Amino acid sequence: MAVVKPNFFIVGAPKCGTTAMHQYLSEHPQVYMSRLKEPHYFAFDLPGYRVVTGEGEYLRNFKAVNREVVVGESSVHYLYSSEAIRRIAEFDRNARLLIMVRKPVEMLKSYHLQMIRSRNEDREDFNVAWTLSAKRRRGEDIPRLCKDRKVLYYDQVAKYGTMLSRVLQLIPASQVKVTFFDDFMTRPEDVYRSILAFLGVDHDGRKEFQRINRAKTIRWTALADFTENPPRWASLRRPRVPERYAPLTRRVKKAFGVKKVGVLPFLRWVNQVESSPLPLSAATRQAIREEYRDDIALLSRLTSRNLEHWI
Repeated sequence: MAVVKPNFFIVGAPKCGTTAMHQYLSEHPQVYMSRLKEPHYFAFDLPGYRVVTGEGEYLRNFKAVNREVVVGESSVHYLYSSEAIRRIAEFDRNARLLIMVRKPVEMLKSYHLQMIRSRNEDREDFNVAWTLSAKRRRGEDIPRLCKDRKVLYYDQVAKYGTMLSRVLQLIPASQVKVTFFDDFMTRPEDVYRSILAFLGVDHDGRKEFQRINRAKTIRWTALADFTENPPRWASLRRPRVPERYAPLTRRVKKAFGVKKVGVLPFLRWVNQVESSPLPLSAATRQAIREEYRDDIALLSRLTSRNLEHWI
């Protein structure tokens, strides 16, 4: 039996619509998206996020591929990783990459909530967390449960211009598609159609684009500490659900807004509540604008998109 390898990667960025797009594409008859979302196999420089570390284990995520034309996976930190894109290029020089980006100040507010929920972050006020990037690069003020301190460099995680520039040095521009979160929110069908055209598959008639992965925070810190750092007995690998039940599990995950089915995902679902980020101070907002100004200009040039409103 021939080994099937992925040829398409949603490489990021976080809080830019990647979860929704992964789900939409996984329901397309010509596309197979890995049931394990965010394996981060190629992000060798982010070991805390590498759910899968062996190539054999990684490729087993695609053994149920049947006649799908596109075989893909989504790992939101590939774009930020300094190694992942190079390793993907070495893995498959014809790989196609989807990059989803968002106005940095808005992304960072939502991203901070996600870091709180995943227990990577313990500073609940983003105005405070923003000021700690330099200290954290020195290894100071790192939360106890943080998987990798690099994900807390808020002055770097949304520098899409720099990241895209690195991508284009390794992957031909014809194999890279960049979409913008604002477009995805206001014209989801147009964005979806453009991605299908990029992938070379037919439109499947999708008309509904429900909002997925809204900003959330946690109810109880102690429960979040348990679910994000569970004892061994709670994190043992559960039996794999047969592929014929995949449509049912997708409906369950969609109904409850979870990525996986199991005890820990259920507890995470119980412990989360939709929330809006706390307001940014004028000083923080200005600091973000100044930090990201040049990078936004670079992204604008690389994508031929006017992004003055981001600044």
